[in-house]
Amino acid sequence: MKVLNNLLKFSFLTILSIMFVSCSSDETETADADTTDVESTEVDTRSVVNKVSAKAYYYTSLATFKDGFPKESLEKIASLEGKKINLVVLYESDALWAKIFSTEIYKETGSDIFNGLMESYKLKIVQHFTINEDNEGLILKPNTSLENPIEAARKFSLIESVLMVQIKEVPQEEENTKDSTDVN
Repeated sequence: MKVLNNLLKFSFLTILSIMFVSCSSDETETADADTTDVESTEVDTRSVVNKVSAKAYYYTSLATFKDGFPKESLEKIASLEGKKINLVVLYESDALWAKIFSTEIYKETGSDIFNGLMESYKLKIVQHFTINEDNEGLILKPNTSLENPIEAARKFSLIESVLMVQIKEVPQEEENTKDSTDVN
């Protein structure tokens, strides 16, 4: 037992002396650390998930139009008949026609084409929302039953800076309640 104890002491002292010599040596190389990540002031937003405040943004999407073309099949689009819908217009935040929204008045846009389509299809802006720093959206609600939502969505999707237009089904429970987020 005494031999084992002496062996452990000797091993410990040997390891300690090797560590002391290696740390005090002038030829010790230090690793160059890449501090660019530490000094960066940029925030990686890809890992951050923004929750869109517009409830209608999360409604079931019946059809989506981008640059005038539907992403869904014609069979799915044909299922729109008789459903209460809203249009969700997603656009680039720096759109010239959207600059008017800085006044926080959302009755019309800065585009005669957009305003003309809203008037001809009897739509009103009921909510404006931000998706991220580059994209925003509008919820357009028909004043009466929208007779041709497919054509309306297609035409809105052709407007400059519009990313896409989604036709969203309004759930039954929402039909009976007044939209509390009405911005008009």
